[in-house]
Amino acid sequence: MAQFKLLVGLHITADPDSPALTPEQVKAGARRPSKTYKEGDIVESDSDLVAKHGAAKFVLLSGAPAKAPSAAEEKEEVEEKLQRMNLQQLKMFAQEKGIDLSGKTTKAEIVEHVLAVLSD
Repeated sequence: MAQFKLLVGLHITADPDSPALTPEQVKAGARRPSKTYKEGDIVESDSDLVAKHGAAKFVLLSGAPAKAPSAAEEKEEVEEKLQRMNLQQLKMFAQEKGIDLSGKTTKAEIVEHVLAVLSD
């Protein structure tokens, strides 16, 4: 497990001690407990946080990440982040990414559409 220092902002990640959610729980709106790190905190991770989030946000302190996340793991992480957002946050996220939400009104529709566009 590698150690990274959070250089700027906040980093929110699923609590590693909590069990993973089933797809049914995610669809029902359940959220996995999360842990929030603040600027200057040390984050331990098997993922390469520098590659994933950029050198402006993280610096590797010690150890080496086990592996880069697979496409499926990245998609799952993005879906979890989207599920944690409220409707307004989702709309803002889509706007920032240039994603057209015409005809999408519910959270489920927006999450599904955003995931489809991001996976293209």
